[in-house]
Amino acid sequence: MARITAMATCYLLISLLGHAQYAGGSGRGEVQSGALPDDCAGIPGGTAMPGMDCDDNDPCTIGDLWSCTCVCLGTVSADTDGDGLCDPIDPCNTGDACNDGTACTTDDVYDANCICAGTPTGGLGAILGNWLLADGLGYVFSTSYVAGADYQWSIQPDTAGWILVAQDSTVQVTAPPINAQVQLCVSATQGDECLLYACTDLFVMDVGVQETSGTAQRFTVHPNPSDGRFELVYSGPLGQVRYDVQDALGRTVHLSGTTRAAKTLIDLGNTVPGVYLLRVDHERGTDVLRLVVR
Repeated sequence: MARITAMATCYLLISLLGHAQYAGGSGRGEVQSGALPDDCAGIPGGTAMPGMDCDDNDPCTIGDLWSCTCVCLGTVSADTDGDGLCDPIDPCNTGDACNDGTACTTDDVYDANCICAGTPTGGLGAILGNWLLADGLGYVFSTSYVAGADYQWSIQPDTAGWILVAQDSTVQVTAPPINAQVQLCVSATQGDECLLYACTDLFVMDVGVQETSGTAQRFTVHPNPSDGRFELVYSGPLGQVRYDVQDALGRTVHLSGTTRAAKTLIDLGNTVPGVYLLRVDHERGTDVLRLVVR
């Protein structure tokens, strides 16, 4: 219907202009020396005529057609969940039904971060293990053991590159080279009965990246690399701040109290050279940065 309307409009406009040239311009549709008229792509006798299909190279439009002025135009696609991403390029629509892969939840839907999550139906459990991961290293996590239960471990959102080696109530997790915040989840079932369900946040650090922040560039550290003495600088009224430093195996090497100062000295003392991860907890969330001791 859109194509018929566009073509009818074009032909009416052309007839009103009183010549055989498209309203768009120069040479298009004009017969010269007995040759066929150029189409909208400049091809004599071509099929790219007003009202015909085209591609405006915009993934957020559909039904692209050549206009009377030989401009390829489409209709803007919907943004069903209002997250600023049109449906064709949105990996998920917030609130859409999904399956989080566990029998321990119901009413599974995608949240604003495209994580499929439902309402737990079984007993809430806990996951023990390190919250901060360096890529490429294996970290062991565990939860309560129930004899005869079927355990299922997963990473949310389910992105490529993760390695999970599970044995009942324990799992070894190896992260890919990314900087991200994810969730590690576990469920334990016996038949159709859910016995346990738990999730915990993990912060992943790609140790090949010079410096990064888990949520935003609110914090900077300098000098970096250094001999073990760093200055943590942050901007904005973030209120009370707490930080600690861990090595790539998750061992705490420096534990602080709290501070409200805009600049804080971090002295790792006689720490051996290597890569360390700085976690900063504040009122707006958590940031993670990479420290290099040389």
